[in-house]
Amino acid sequence: MVYTTTEMLPGTPDQVRTVRRIVGAALGDGHPCRDDAVLLSSETATNAITHSDSGAEGGKFALRVECTRTWVRVSVRDDGSSRLPCWCRAGREATNGRGTELLDNLAIRWGVLREGPGTTVWFELGRGG
Repeated sequence: MVYTTTEMLPGTPDQVRTVRRIVGAALGDGHPCRDDAVLLSSETATNAITHSDSGAEGGKFALRVECTRTWVRVSVRDDGSSRLPCWCRAGREATNGRGTELLDNLAIRWGVLREGPGTTVWFELGRGG
């Protein structure tokens, strides 16, 4: 059975904490993907707020969590920007810029969908989705 929840959130930095709470609650304490899902969701939401129109006044983003006992797919849809998200490697001393590198290292699969003005970044963890 797949559990699904979707939330529309304001595009403000304080909502990253809300994203972590929603994802953690959806998966529960015993879920094998919980910690990685919370981390990657936080990074993905932060990128949406920082690098898209979601972070502008009145901006918003959608969080969707789909999960089973052994698998999770999280999607963050932002209000769009003039650039697509890109995979980059942060320098050793960098204090940011590791979001897509973390996705690449931890997720089984991840991707980007450009739909109209918005962009969705999604990732999957676990097995049996």
